[in-house]
Amino acid sequence: MVKKESTTETTESPNDGEYVLTPEEEARYGRFSKNQKRLFMTIMAIATSLGPYSSSAYMPASQMIADEFSTTGSTVNLSGTVFNIMTAISPCLFNRLYEFYGCRPIFILMATLLLIPSILTAVSVNLPMFFVFRSLTGLFSYSFINMAASVTGHIYPPTERSTALSYCLAGTLAASAFAPVLAGVIITYASWRIIFWVQTGITAYVLAMAIVFLKETTPETEFSVWKRQTSKKFKFIAVNPFTVVLALRIPTLFLAGITTLLLSFNYFALLTPIRYVVDPRFGFTSPIQGSLFYLAPGCGMVISTQFAGRYADWVLKRAIKRRGGRLVSEDRLQACLPAMLVMFSSTIIYGWSIQEKKGGLVLPIVVMFLNGLSQTFVYTPVNSYCIGSLPEIGSPISLGSNYFIRNIGAAIGSGVTLPLFDAIGIGWSSVINGALIIVAFGCTLLCYKVGQNWRTRWLKKNGYRSGDGDDREG
Repeated sequence: MVKKESTTETTESPNDGEYVLTPEEEARYGRFSKNQKRLFMTIMAIATSLGPYSSSAYMPASQMIADEFSTTGSTVNLSGTVFNIMTAISPCLFNRLYEFYGCRPIFILMATLLLIPSILTAVSVNLPMFFVFRSLTGLFSYSFINMAASVTGHIYPPTERSTALSYCLAGTLAASAFAPVLAGVIITYASWRIIFWVQTGITAYVLAMAIVFLKETTPETEFSVWKRQTSKKFKFIAVNPFTVVLALRIPTLFLAGITTLLLSFNYFALLTPIRYVVDPRFGFTSPIQGSLFYLAPGCGMVISTQFAGRYADWVLKRAIKRRGGRLVSEDRLQACLPAMLVMFSSTIIYGWSIQEKKGGLVLPIVVMFLNGLSQTFVYTPVNSYCIGSLPEIGSPISLGSNYFIRNIGAAIGSGVTLPLFDAIGIGWSSVINGALIIVAFGCTLLCYKVGQNWRTRWLKKNGYRSGDGDDREG
């Protein structure tokens, strides 16, 4: 982190409590037309689907993969844990790169690098080869999610950011919804390897789109500044992987990180055991039948993208008007709280409906849908908060810290869920899962109530600000 003194001063709004952009902000967010912004978001939406696709598409095929490599489904599921560990490492290694060189060149580099392990996963001849190259797809594919959020912050002002980000994340959520279903169809009629050939094809398409249409969205990269100051044409930079991790010492980022870690655990604890818990409960024998159960939370996520961002922006605008035109970044977190209560309830009901065999197919499907719906209503404002609340340290670092800890939650969820179910059953497992959501609710509420004071105090203590000032999000 490079310390820089904030020069922002509190501004009075002439528009009856509306958030007013400064001339510098108008120039920054007006560099691209609406159609260009939509095109960039489309490219990002497709790219962000690659990580969740690779993460969830293998789930219905885990037993088929296990049979081919003469192992067990639980062993194959461990590849999901390794995959998620690599996704946690991804922002530590790559966020500094696109912060320095810009998003476009690193986006193209990551897409190129992702092609190689995607192909090698598809042609794996043994379990170690499958583990290694599937893990590398996690390392490269999740860099797109971080870059997409940064690009959103580059081109959309704070009061439009959650709406734009929710559309961008539609690619991520659509993959979570439909990848297992597509995989179920594939393994019913063809080899599981086709799943990863599809991933290869999407990656190649994203690479071509980026080369042709994607422009650099960073207002001014550190690399471009360096080139103006020297006659050299290129510079290799050292990457400190702990910079992203150490950002979690900022109290507000730590609270946001714990929230998303527990939500990610909840989601993977919901999806991972479907093939092993839901299929026997309802007597599903075809991979297609079981894979359709993944649609419930996924469709909830996709549908909620039409509303979650607008709702979060509405909550923020209402708070700005209440404060007389003053923006406080923590205000957007208020949008998370009702959804987290829905997530808690749906988690408990889901577990016990399966355990006690109550409600038939309808009840668990409905509560899984509600769980997916509520996830988006939490992730969207939290992502926007991490993008803009600490411009002094840069969104690649603040957002990267959130994805680092979030993906650790995914790794834990995918790794411990089946052993936990075997030990205490899905009902009591859901009680534990629900209790963790209450902890996440408490972290979010605490950040909403006192986060501004903690954040400002930390920035002043560490030399980033000399006064309180108004939040002008980056």
